[in-house]
Amino acid sequence: TELEWLVQESLRADHATAMLALLDAFEQDYRPLLPTIDVPALLAYGAHSTSSTPYLRDYLARTIPRARLEVFADSGNCLTIEQEERFNRVVGEFADET
Repeated sequence: TELEWLVQESLRADHATAMLALLDAFEQDYRPLLPTIDVPALLAYGAHSTSSTPYLRDYLARTIPRARLEVFADSGNCLTIEQEERFNRVVGEFADET
């Protein structure tokens, strides 16, 4: 399936490099920059995501001035696979509005 392919592709990354990139991302604090984002931003999250929290997505939606939050109730981390049709519709509508 596509999900299995995605997992296998992710596992092909050099583990040491991937870990360094992850640790570097954790050391950065981009919060002061969020209010300066001056373009429309679509925040698409799966309600069952294991890589984010409801607090984080709500914080981003409140802090980025032109953000639109869309939570996919029946998805986790792979919106484009788990709810492909809805994802495409939401992105299309967002693009049409901006």
